[in-house]
Amino acid sequence: MATLRLEKINKIFPNGEHVLKDISIEVNDKELVTILGPTGCGKTTLLRIIAGVEQPTSGKIFVDNEEITDLPPQKRNVAMIFQDFALYPHMTVYDNIVFGLKSRGFTKQKIYRVVKNTLDILLIHNLLERYPSELSFGQKQRVAVARAITREPKIFLFDEPLSNLDARLREHLRVELKKIHQKLGVTTLYVTHDQTEAMSISDRIIVMRDGMISQVGTPYELYFFPQDTFVAKFIGSPEINLIVARIIGRENNLYVDLKDSEILLPQKWYQKVEKYKDNEIVVGIRPEDLYDRLWYEGKIFGNTIRGKVDTVEMLGDKKIVFIEWYGYTLRMVVPAYDEISTNEIVDVVIDTNKILLFDPNTQKRIV
Repeated sequence: MATLRLEKINKIFPNGEHVLKDISIEVNDKELVTILGPTGCGKTTLLRIIAGVEQPTSGKIFVDNEEITDLPPQKRNVAMIFQDFALYPHMTVYDNIVFGLKSRGFTKQKIYRVVKNTLDILLIHNLLERYPSELSFGQKQRVAVARAITREPKIFLFDEPLSNLDARLREHLRVELKKIHQKLGVTTLYVTHDQTEAMSISDRIIVMRDGMISQVGTPYELYFFPQDTFVAKFIGSPEINLIVARIIGRENNLYVDLKDSEILLPQKWYQKVEKYKDNEIVVGIRPEDLYDRLWYEGKIFGNTIRGKVDTVEMLGDKKIVFIEWYGYTLRMVVPAYDEISTNEIVDVVIDTNKILLFDPNTQKRIV
């Protein structure tokens, strides 16, 4: 298939807005990489530059080590699937699928072979005589993917293809897209602002913010080892708890002072944390790493804090509990059977092995 490499891509619009700043990434052959970030961070602009719809202000684009920066879109051998699917409304599904093949001069025999393989993969044989207005969102999605597949591109580019769908259909199509990628093995770059979507389908994720890359890694790496507080907050639902605390030293040990609790830090962290002694630090605690003490079966070593329950959200087999604590609203995930209620005073156990520490000035992760 193909590899994709971007070198120091910059994009400055005529109004002076610098939307992409020195973007350098590599996508391996057959890899599915997601570009994840908030609205306006430059995700779609980057995808359009790769497709050739936009030109970069500076930088280079390589496919299989061949530079394509100045090639027109039709010569790049990439297929882009848009958020609104971009189907021709006056054409049937079949005509939408084969339109590009006919315009490229494919013979009837080759069109038949390519279309048959595509239909076998996507199972849309029964839709061929319908028009786009007669299709559901899910069916339109499959037709758009079918049209892209028939081009036999080296690279797929997906621009938030599921963002207009309801939650149930979005979950169903995520699974389908993952299966399609596994069958075809085409190098894929996928843009989304939905971190659940990115975590579920990606081999690797590129997290963007304000036109720059914050971190690149596997879903596991981004969740457990975020490079900064932005990535830590953006990855994970419910959002991570971030607390400003202090590092204190006593009897050759280092602790995190959390007002009504002191957390003993592992000695393996001391070398990195020593310089923060008697100074502030930012503590990150995932909601699932907090426990209601009444339902906690582990041993307790002073790693508890006490707060007042503000709100409880029921989510099937679990609850999200919002706890007021020294001006913070902490999120805690508990089982549905936990009989916790609003306005209750609760003791919360912290899993000290899973806390994250960040520099309060740079926001970078320390440990």
